[in-house]
Amino acid sequence: MPEPLRVLVTRTLPGQLGAELRARGCEVVHLPLIELFATTDCPPSTAPPLDGCVVTSAAVVQLARHTIPWLQAGPVWAVGSATARALAAVGVEVHHVALGTGADLLAALPANACPWFVGARRPAPAMAAALEHGRLVHWPVYDRRPVAVTARPHVDVVTLTSPSAARTWASNGGAHGPPCVVIGPTTRHAAERAGLPVAAEATSTTMTAVAEAVISGRWRG
Repeated sequence: MPEPLRVLVTRTLPGQLGAELRARGCEVVHLPLIELFATTDCPPSTAPPLDGCVVTSAAVVQLARHTIPWLQAGPVWAVGSATARALAAVGVEVHHVALGTGADLLAALPANACPWFVGARRPAPAMAAALEHGRLVHWPVYDRRPVAVTARPHVDVVTLTSPSAARTWASNGGAHGPPCVVIGPTTRHAAERAGLPVAAEATSTTMTAVAEAVISGRWRG
């Protein structure tokens, strides 16, 4: 009987990706490369936003529960089913769920709307561009910082689901490590710029697609 694939999951929590990999018979090795922490930024105004809020990560619910009343006050657009489930679990009605990226969600927003982006202090490129052009109002409620890696575990393949994780892995010697499977083009570009051995990219920006890319074996050789 062949040994199970040993897959490194570098997310803060293994979450859905870890579960998907285990369901496919992989041995999951968890090594968080990024630590999320709450900020103390006040909301952009004293009244809830008329155009609602955009949420791209379940970390908002996990780290900034003081945002929940604000989110409950108007329409909410979410990126990803995990984010939508986390919001629904605390009584926030999600108006629209984009199953792709922040760019997909932005395309679904009404042209004249200017909702709050409730999320990371340093958002992904699509959200950062929308903030720069006044498409969104920023309420940063969490930030991230790299986690020092004291030892790299022996694994067959590494999964990277964010540019910051790619950069942190590279700074810890990942360029000389196992092949990497990335979640999408933004993470691929960051990983390649950092000199990592990117061997496969998920067909969509979902945890299921990352797990399927691992199982497919496209990263071998």
